Amino acid sequence: MRALPLLLLLAAPAVAQDKLAGTYAVKEFHREGKAVADEVKKSVTSVKIVSGTLTITMNGKEIVAKVKTDDRKKPAEIDLFPQNDPFEKERAFKGIFEVKDGTLTITYVEDGDRPKDFATDAKTSTKLVLEKK
Repeated sequence: MRALPLLLLLAAPAVAQDKLAGTYAVKEFHREGKAVADEVKKSVTSVKIVSGTLTITMNGKEIVAKVKTDDRKKPAEIDLFPQNDPFEKERAFKGIFEVKDGTLTITYVEDGDRPKDFATDAKTSTKLVLEKK
């Protein structure tokens, strides 16, 4: 009986990953406090989240990151672990996310403390607003 609550607790973050699964189009893209140019936004041709892996296709190149989530926190937390560069596989880009009305919003930092809200910072943060296809 004692193991059941522990199993439920361990399974909770996976629930958030299931909610994120799908194919998305970029609705908004902000970097360092500013919206990126439309050409850059249009260069992102595919965003997919499948089985805990985020794949962004940009300029014909795939950028892959393992995804770890915890929706028990408020705001819900997401950690992205880049997979393309062997030197960055252990590095976590710390972020927060929200799923609302078919839209996934992720704000993250490459270095430093996890964002507290979805505003972007002129120094470090990136914000992606993705619309489910």
